[in-house]
Amino acid sequence: MVEVQKRIIRDLQGIPTSRQGASQSSQPQKRYSKSEREKIKLYIFLEQIRIDGLINTVQQESSIDKKQSRTFFSIFLTYFMIYFCLGILPPNITNITESLPLATSSGFGIVIALNLLIGMVIMIVLGYFGGLVLIKVPRKTLFLGMNMIWVCCYGLLSVVSNFNQFLILVAFGALGVGSFLPLGFSIVSDLFSPEQRGAKFGMMHIALVLGNGCGMLFGSVLGNIGSGTGWRLAYCTAAVIGVFPLLGFFFFGTNPRRKTDEYSFYTYKLEVKEALAMLKKKSIVGILGTVLGSWIAMSTLATWSIFFLNSEFGNNSIATLLFLVAGLGALPGAIIGGKLGDRQYKIEKGHSRIKISFLGVVHSIICFIFFYLFPFLFFFGILGYFLTAFSIGNQFALYSEVTTPKLRSTINALNGIMMNTGGIIGNLLISSLIRENIALLQIALLFVLIIWAVSSFLWIFPYLFYGRDTIKYSKSKTQLKYS
Repeated sequence: MVEVQKRIIRDLQGIPTSRQGASQSSQPQKRYSKSEREKIKLYIFLEQIRIDGLINTVQQESSIDKKQSRTFFSIFLTYFMIYFCLGILPPNITNITESLPLATSSGFGIVIALNLLIGMVIMIVLGYFGGLVLIKVPRKTLFLGMNMIWVCCYGLLSVVSNFNQFLILVAFGALGVGSFLPLGFSIVSDLFSPEQRGAKFGMMHIALVLGNGCGMLFGSVLGNIGSGTGWRLAYCTAAVIGVFPLLGFFFFGTNPRRKTDEYSFYTYKLEVKEALAMLKKKSIVGILGTVLGSWIAMSTLATWSIFFLNSEFGNNSIATLLFLVAGLGALPGAIIGGKLGDRQYKIEKGHSRIKISFLGVVHSIICFIFFYLFPFLFFFGILGYFLTAFSIGNQFALYSEVTTPKLRSTINALNGIMMNTGGIIGNLLISSLIRENIALLQIALLFVLIIWAVSSFLWIFPYLFYGRDTIKYSKSKTQLKYS
């Protein structure tokens, strides 16, 4: 069809258009022969087909964009509600302890550790064997089914009669929560092109921070209703709200496929020897070590800070508000830290990211120590969360600079495993320290901060070996491109 159209255009060269005829009105108009008139009619007909095709293409692209937006929005809200439900617990540790038989303050460290452990296991299982599962079960169906697990479990928390039931439901709910990373993030990855994914994953991080903060505020407000039993209403309400994003995904969500050109260029089948070779890179080992040490502290601070501030100020609402205000510093910190790393990257390459991350972490630990020694100086808490977020975007950028594309999902999964492992260690450590005396909580929090400070010096490994590891990546990239 295109060749025919080009041939007709060549044949029509020299035939004046209507504008040319109007400008040359003084000259007698040329009378076209029958064959020329037929050519003009055919040309107009083909042009109309081309225009109709363009209109249909635009309409189809608009329809695809709507499906993408609706699917992403449903996943975004689901992620928001997951951390909304998780955020209800920290401000209600005291209320739940007083309401449920067998509940102790130290027991909640076990609850959180078990939650992280089960989530880590399901993340590994779906991350490495998900392809076999998806052969028999559509990804959309699996995503909806797994997320309904945590919705049901958190809803049932509102009717538990003892702490053992609470522990069992949280453990089962972790199956659904842990499945979101390999399922939800893979849908987002396949839904958008590589040029769009960074912004979309950034928005997912916003869902995490806002969801957790709103959940803490919501749990704190309802937690004091009914002589401290309002936490039941908080879990019930959050579970009901959590159903709506899943209904939106069921009716409007799409099940995207991996981009064909991306799939054909890279071989996504991961071999064990490639993963082991990746772990031999000292820069990666150093960053993973800092993630482990930082989350031994960060996970416990997120869980026990409100409990600690409540014991200091004697008011749960004030404690929750102070912690939320301090945590908001992480939002601008992540943005500013990433931009600083990108700006300096042109000068020092990855070493600029490492310096910014290390300096941000060290100064944030100092701020946190002042904050937990003198809680009324909550400005140090804001500054601490602001500075610690400097490393978030930069560490993922460093991962991408020293690994090939097909290994990036693996290194991101390892990063998540280190986070969960750090959370398990930190919460079990806190529980063991406060088992005999809850007054030791302040010392326990300072102790995990010291562990974090020691682990921060592992940034020296990527600083020393980044250049060498990047050269190895460049070679493998060249081989991949021209093989």
